[in-house]
Amino acid sequence: MSEVLSATELSRGFVQGSTRIEVLRGVSCAIDRGERVAIVGRSGSGKSTLLHLLAGLDDPDEGFVHVCGENLTNAGIECRAAIRNRHMGFVYQLHHLLPEFSAAENVSIPLRLRGETRKGALQRASHLLHAVGLEQRMTHRPSALSGGERQRVAVARALAGSPDIVLADEPTGNLDRQNAQQVFELMCHLSETEEVALVVVTHDEDIARSMHRVLRLSDGKLT
Repeated sequence: MSEVLSATELSRGFVQGSTRIEVLRGVSCAIDRGERVAIVGRSGSGKSTLLHLLAGLDDPDEGFVHVCGENLTNAGIECRAAIRNRHMGFVYQLHHLLPEFSAAENVSIPLRLRGETRKGALQRASHLLHAVGLEQRMTHRPSALSGGERQRVAVARALAGSPDIVLADEPTGNLDRQNAQQVFELMCHLSETEEVALVVVTHDEDIARSMHRVLRLSDGKLT
């Protein structure tokens, strides 16, 4: 296996009033290609903060994140965005689909941002929407899709650019148990078939146990 993401001694704190709260204290981890890892912990333990640091959406007070050998932490804004576009995909608790675009158009957006032609991007979107069982819904806008279907589109969009790693923050948190299980199983299947590493922040212990590894965040450290 080859390493696609590494975090070294990440620390992050926030000031509330006159008090500074240390959320992360020297967190280190490494993720290999195709590996599926869950990050769990109580509410407020810093799981989402850690994911934002791994994605380069926030800066650590100390430490570094490398993605496929590139230093994400030290990169400028434009370079950081380019690294994310080349190597990373994202799935959130809310699907964040653009309401004015169809399912296929939403999935194609990362490729269009990369400079792909509309035709080529839509062909890739069609392939992925078939893979998530939405071949009959490609022209539908988000308002015409169920909650589970919208999250399937979000999963397809995360994989559109053939990323090396997908970061997911409570991706099934807004779904009922049946839809949550289906979406999660789909993410794992696509992780295998596309050889994509998957890091999932979740409060669902059943989901966590089905991953290759579980990292527990407690008192600002991973165990």
